[in-house]
Amino acid sequence: MNTFPFLPVSHRNFMDKAIPILKKDARILGVAVGGSWITQSMDEYSDIDLVIIIKDSNIAEVMGERMAIAESLGKLLSGFTGEHVGEPRLLICLYDKPLLHVDLKFTGLADFAKRIEDPFVVWERNAELSLTIKNNPGTHPMPNLQWIEDRFWVWIHYEAAKLAGVNCWRLWMDWPSCATWFWAPFAMSSTASSPGVSVASNPSHLIPWATSKRPCLHMTECLAEMPLNPP
Repeated sequence: MNTFPFLPVSHRNFMDKAIPILKKDARILGVAVGGSWITQSMDEYSDIDLVIIIKDSNIAEVMGERMAIAESLGKLLSGFTGEHVGEPRLLICLYDKPLLHVDLKFTGLADFAKRIEDPFVVWERNAELSLTIKNNPGTHPMPNLQWIEDRFWVWIHYEAAKLAGVNCWRLWMDWPSCATWFWAPFAMSSTASSPGVSVASNPSHLIPWATSKRPCLHMTECLAEMPLNPP
């Protein structure tokens, strides 16, 4: 891993141990990394998004051994599957010494062809991962702007009412949903994000849109002008 100088020391040490272990498993075709690794913007607080590609004929077998594989890569404190984020193939792990969040996504080669971003291939057998990425570029589903328009102002009025009523707890609870369903998709559409690079993994795509259109300021002005109790 010394060829990746942008990696924090803790992350590099983990990868230095993990990759040789995964290489020994003949059922594994290769390992790729997504998220902030792609943009080389990792810091000591970043997690590692590992994608472990398995031979399609061994998927069921390896899925049954995911926890054991995770435990072999380091001092595992806790690990659980990602059904709550709609990704049961994902194993969300917390390692110790140092504390490090690592997502292990186990997938077959056929499913690896369907992606929202193009990960960085750390290691592979017979160039199968690289060939799959070349022949099947990652595509992020673009938002339906009419769907956003149909819901946006009703939602904003609802949140403005909560703010006027000093219900900050409800506003704080709802804001992540707004970012997920409105701000990020609209920004992605406005900046025409490159296929294969998600907004989450490359927030620089948002900067031109945010600075030129000042969405937060515009929203504040709209809220200030919006009657909460129209006549």
